Amino acid sequence: MASENSPTFGLWYDFRQKPPLGYYERFYPECLEEIEEGERLGFTDVWLAEHHFVDDGYLPPPLMVAEAIAAHTTSLRIGTNVLLLPMHHPLRVAEEAPYHLCFWGRLPDVTHEEALANIRLFASEVAPKVREIARA
Repeated sequence: MASENSPTFGLWYDFRQKPPLGYYERFYPECLEEIEEGERLGFTDVWLAEHHFVDDGYLPPPLMVAEAIAAHTTSLRIGTNVLLLPMHHPLRVAEEAPYHLCFWGRLPDVTHEEALANIRLFASEVAPKVREIARA
């Protein structure tokens, strides 16, 4: 991991395939291998974007892929540059995001303690209000 004053270099993955399309069973593992190699070479971050309804595999599930990357690496910070909130239920994103942060502890600029605080805040303040609105 780079020191606070040194520049960092990250990877950007959108998981788009070049033609011919359709070799997903090889393509995604190859991308994960490239990301692992990037970590070995000293890259500090990997960023993902979310896209839907395209034939070239343009990454519809970035949080799931972030989990796979975290399982295959040890120190890369993992971020979603684009998460299309209209494609997700906002309560689900609000509830799941802190768990992703806490579980892997490697999303940029969020400490483990901040992630736990977000989980506690959701459980104590947000969830009861949501349940109240849902009952109305």
